[in-house]
Amino acid sequence: MLALCLGILCFAAPSRASTVWLYGGTNNASVYGVTADTALSIGWKDTQLTQAQPSVIWGTNATLQANLNNAAGLTRSAILFGFDGTGIPSTATILSATLFLTVNNFAGSVDTWQIRGVAAADAGWMEGEASFDKPFLSAASWSGGGVFDSSLGTVFGSFIESNPASGSLFSLDVTSALQAIVNGTSAGLALMNYSNVSAGPGSAQRISFHSDESATPAYRPGLLVEFTTTAVPEPSRTLLFLGAAFMSALRRRRGTPH
Repeated sequence: MLALCLGILCFAAPSRASTVWLYGGTNNASVYGVTADTALSIGWKDTQLTQAQPSVIWGTNATLQANLNNAAGLTRSAILFGFDGTGIPSTATILSATLFLTVNNFAGSVDTWQIRGVAAADAGWMEGEASFDKPFLSAASWSGGGVFDSSLGTVFGSFIESNPASGSLFSLDVTSALQAIVNGTSAGLALMNYSNVSAGPGSAQRISFHSDESATPAYRPGLLVEFTTTAVPEPSRTLLFLGAAFMSALRRRRGTPH
């Protein structure tokens, strides 16, 4: 019975919820009205990938833009994010994850944009080298064997463009997308809309946000995450008491003459 009690106390570890604010170049938690247990500067990656300029690298741009596709299917584009060194264990459960951005501009009619995953095999994509053609300069292609489209994975959610004003704050629920990134089944998240439009080059209908390279530090993005992990149990008072009682009983038994 004692062994059973000890086993339960030792192995029934509770879950602990934590919140962390992740950012790249600038900690803008106060700008976005965010509070968290900790704040951590990570390997923040953001860039845009553009079919019309497939070899152009946009990783150092102050703003990032994604267009709707045109009727000819020639203006596909996406805004891509990656988060290296978050410190969140791969076994963690993501309770919520919110991506905070500052709007550069929106244009066109109201449209629904997707939040999509990226193939885990492309986890090595580099902000300063990724293009629509390849994840880094020495690669022949994205992991699917072609342009960025070949790396696209799960649709984790969507949001509706509602023409917010330039400079306004924007937040996106990316909980499922971040869970996949933490688990190692996705290499990033992409904001995109490949729906064809009947006229125009596509850029007439677009979303654009300030990047982590924005010339205005207060416009740079961040990610608020709440997650749980299984805690390593510490000896409780009950466990210590039972242990002491057991040792005392054992000593008495050894001291009893036979």
